[in-house]
Amino acid sequence: MSQETTANVLPCITVSYSNTQIPHNGFLQGYFNIETHLTLLGFNIKIISMKLNNEMTLKDLFTRPVFYAAEAREAGIHPSRLSYYVKTNRVERIGHGVYRGVESSVDADFQWEDLIVIAKSIPQGVICLVSALALYELTDEMPREHWIAVSHSTTAPKREHTRIVRMRDMETGKTLYTIGRETVVIFDRERTIIDAFRYLSKEIAIKALKAAVSGRATQKLDIKKLQQYARQFGLNLEPYILTVTT
Repeated sequence: MSQETTANVLPCITVSYSNTQIPHNGFLQGYFNIETHLTLLGFNIKIISMKLNNEMTLKDLFTRPVFYAAEAREAGIHPSRLSYYVKTNRVERIGHGVYRGVESSVDADFQWEDLIVIAKSIPQGVICLVSALALYELTDEMPREHWIAVSHSTTAPKREHTRIVRMRDMETGKTLYTIGRETVVIFDRERTIIDAFRYLSKEIAIKALKAAVSGRATQKLDIKKLQQYARQFGLNLEPYILTVTT
């Protein structure tokens, strides 16, 4: 028989500590570990603390542009609870295992908000082609889709209004770009122009090249880097470069 100690720690609640399972007026039923839970009051404090920490974690997740199901699980949010938040419109499901709080905001120009969210939702993705041209102001076209490059070895994620482009070389020209206070992964100007010649029409590519070497662009093109990339990808851009620079 185990030794029991009775303590009145809350009004109208009497708790017996033992190594047996004891009902507590429906409030708590389980095993008490005397070494870690000396009083019911202390246990209540721990529960309250965990609940507050959970709420703080929820607030942090729900205010971010993007968070992942794995992060929610690590924060103690069960998948069924996450589904409940989606159904009650507290959370928006962007893609498989990718979410955002409906009240979250992106600290950047409104026109780029969706692109930023999509780009952040694809961890190994890189903004490319028409979306990159638009960000660099090298095209007059406002993309109707978000253009994101992924590796050939990556399963193409499904996102609304998004064009996924598979590329073998995902490293050349990969850089970070700041929009407002948000940072995204994108190919640099030189790689973007190279890819325009490879994947888009010559008309779009030549216009982008002209814009990049003129005063219209926010940043001048690095011609030497462009030539280096052209050789690397087996392109002969010398005639076009000569035309736009003379």
